Amino acid sequence: MATQGFKWGCGSLILVIFLGSIVIGLLQEKDTPPVKKANHSDPIPPKAPFKSANHLKEAETLLKAWSLAGVGGGKDSSVEQFADNIIFADNLIKLRKIADHLNAIEKGHADYSKAQKVKRELRKKCASEFEKMFLEAGIDAYIRTSGSNNDSLKLKHISFGRPFAYQMRNSLFIETMQYIGFKRVTFDNGFNNWTYNSSEK
Repeated sequence: MATQGFKWGCGSLILVIFLGSIVIGLLQEKDTPPVKKANHSDPIPPKAPFKSANHLKEAETLLKAWSLAGVGGGKDSSVEQFADNIIFADNLIKLRKIADHLNAIEKGHADYSKAQKVKRELRKKCASEFEKMFLEAGIDAYIRTSGSNNDSLKLKHISFGRPFAYQMRNSLFIETMQYIGFKRVTFDNGFNNWTYNSSEK
């Protein structure tokens, strides 16, 4: 009988310890602040907006660095190679990035007039760089802007005939020229000319 009492006593002690540990655990859990689980549906805080002054500064920096030096391929290049370079080179993408910064400055903002001035400079530099590229390739092409806002572009060379004009009309070149603000792009071979307005594609 004594042995049986000892067994019951041990069993009771183990039960008391087990129940006590559960109670202590519950009390600790109550005192511990809940950990917030990550909610992947929570919106990501938006980045700070790109200020207009920064847009203007970035556009001016990119414009200063933009150049077509070496794109012409040397004196053995042809007009056809020029077309390929202009259409496929990443220089047009760089032009669009500059325009994106300038277009981000809305009308009425203090920097708007400065942005418009840089746009005019951008179009002027386009003509200058295109002509320089031709000359480096030994091609005597005439490329100029006109209009008070430098928003008309004329490319003149005897090889700028109807097939060349058509090829360029359906290229990234014309699309980019319109994107940076040219309202008219004219190809002239000295006998005829083909003008594409910004509404045409």
